[in-house]
Amino acid sequence: MADKEPLIVGVGLSKISRSYDKGLTDLFFEVASEATKNNVVDSIDALIVSNAFSPLLQSQNMLASILSEELGLRGIQVFTVENGGASGNTAVHLANSMIRSGFAENILVVGVEKLTDYNSNVYNSALSQLTNAEFEGLYGANVISNFALIANEYLKKYNIGEELLAEWPVFMHENSLNAEHSMLRFKVKLERVLSSDIVSYPLRVLHSPPFADGAAAVLITSDESVREEAYAVIEATTVVNDLMEVSLRNDLTYLYSAKLAVEKLLSLSKIQLNEIGIIDVMDKYSIAGPVILESIGLVDKGRTLYYVRDGRFRLGDNPVINLTGGTKARGHPVGATGVYQVAEIVSSFHSVNGVKHVPEAEYGLAIGIGGIGAVASGIILRRV
Repeated sequence: MADKEPLIVGVGLSKISRSYDKGLTDLFFEVASEATKNNVVDSIDALIVSNAFSPLLQSQNMLASILSEELGLRGIQVFTVENGGASGNTAVHLANSMIRSGFAENILVVGVEKLTDYNSNVYNSALSQLTNAEFEGLYGANVISNFALIANEYLKKYNIGEELLAEWPVFMHENSLNAEHSMLRFKVKLERVLSSDIVSYPLRVLHSPPFADGAAAVLITSDESVREEAYAVIEATTVVNDLMEVSLRNDLTYLYSAKLAVEKLLSLSKIQLNEIGIIDVMDKYSIAGPVILESIGLVDKGRTLYYVRDGRFRLGDNPVINLTGGTKARGHPVGATGVYQVAEIVSSFHSVNGVKHVPEAEYGLAIGIGGIGAVASGIILRRV
């Protein structure tokens, strides 16, 4: 079958918040309706839903099957994707693969997550499932404590103090003002970060993503007749795994999965990393952002936080990093975050959907990670 270019022709973004008055179905329908409202395509022949925790928190499996009924879709292909924080990008990877292979023409990808109906004990128990439950979770290790280990090693290895690490959440809150749907749209000062409660040293509350509900959608087609109405082309996608247990890794300050994912993306798309104008990395806890950027070779090891402190990576710079505030300030509805990343980048290409314009960006890169980098997913997008 001939390789076809997947075009993103519809976008839906819900405000990330604590939506106590909405369920998974409400959030799904809101963004699915928005992404398909212009009737750019005649029909949808596949629905892919990304979600991390609905079997545990909502006692609901086969999520795509039940949500397809909300749109009156019958006789189509349906898939529910779970890959931790990488779920959303993995869903887009599946859609890209299906369109390029000719197994579908019009695919609706929706990421949806409902986390805030539960207290922190339930939420933290869910997060512990993103580690090896038998060898790590059983003994109380979770995503937060593992990233704290990485942060401690990073600060020690590069002789960095807490003050410099605190520059990352200050940066993310600044960027949250660039998108109307971001959850925490306000600036914070360095002192506020440093005085916030410790969660797992050296990570504090303001290094951590908030509990969040949210949904995002992208409509993808191979129909060349609607190219003029498209936001972007999906140039390349990939998903790569690594060791799940942090204790088995040779270097805590390096994410092999992220490095390999970006290498594969650049090889597939035949572009260079310095050609990408906007990059969104899944910065679960402040240390993850610098580690990912250094693992993929964008920044020299140990230097990212200095660049952030000195004003780099904001609007007007090349590249712009985490335009909408990352998981810290945009919010992190886990299974939906990767779809948000894609929807935000293509929206920034054209200054639509309440996202600030990045006029100099021809290409965008989204990097998601599941767990503590046990899997990395990546997507390169090109402006149309």
